[in-house]
Amino acid sequence: MSYDLTFSDPRLDPDAVNGDTAPAAEVWRRVVECVGPHLANVEPSLNDAYGELSHEETGIHLQLTATTASISMAYWHFEEPANAIRVLYLLAGIVEQETGLVGTDPQMGMSVQQAGQHLDLVVSAYANVAAMFARRARTEARIAARRASRGDAP
Repeated sequence: MSYDLTFSDPRLDPDAVNGDTAPAAEVWRRVVECVGPHLANVEPSLNDAYGELSHEETGIHLQLTATTASISMAYWHFEEPANAIRVLYLLAGIVEQETGLVGTDPQMGMSVQQAGQHLDLVVSAYANVAAMFARRARTEARIAARRASRGDAP
């Protein structure tokens, strides 16, 4: 599971976009260049269909086409939710600025611009879901340990 932001070109009908192509090379170069100072050791790649950035340490993944983008961040990568959201929204600003695409935060049900004005609420939503996943993992580990101690199969 991940926290996701999506981006689209507001001038286009999303239902009319049939397939997509990679972003223009200059746009991709600017995005990679702007992201670099904020995410060390980022792994960019570009092919005919899309550009992609992955950052192993934070679990952040950015995918960009000529008309859309998405940024996802695994819930389990950050111990500090406020820092996680700060980085995510920083990247969202870069995508919007360099591409002209408009971002949406589906978890908050608002645009990236609107949600960015209420980062305390975004942090709270992220932290609540991350805590839920952490509790679930601990519960599953306890159940597996009990089964193993009794010799039960999983």
